[in-house]
Amino acid sequence: MCIRDRGGAKISARWAPLWPVLNSRATGLVIDARSGAHAGWKVPASCDVVKITATRITGATSRTISHAAKYFRGRVARLALLADTPPREAEELAELCQQLVGERTAAGAITGVELGPARRGVRELAVVETVDAGRAH
Repeated sequence: MCIRDRGGAKISARWAPLWPVLNSRATGLVIDARSGAHAGWKVPASCDVVKITATRITGATSRTISHAAKYFRGRVARLALLADTPPREAEELAELCQQLVGERTAAGAITGVELGPARRGVRELAVVETVDAGRAH
């Protein structure tokens, strides 16, 4: 996907001047809550990177949420930013996010948080939403 700003420049190009600053400051846990259009910056390999995703379960069907994913990424970011002790590694973030389980959503409720194995240096933290019967989107 190629998204452009009002001047016609790619969104990723707009952020490019900040990448050296991010590279110089990125250490430890990096919570990647960006959408695809903003994901131009490559997180340094020395960081513990966790990409936030969301999965919706409707009956026997499980699928990745794309349209409302911003809501779930925001919930994770808020928890991490407001935590008394900020998470320093992926497992700590996953444990912190267990607080979301049981929270009601527009379609149902958050029923789980799953931390996947590292793939190419990135772990995925999926927030799982189970849709109430009759409320499928």
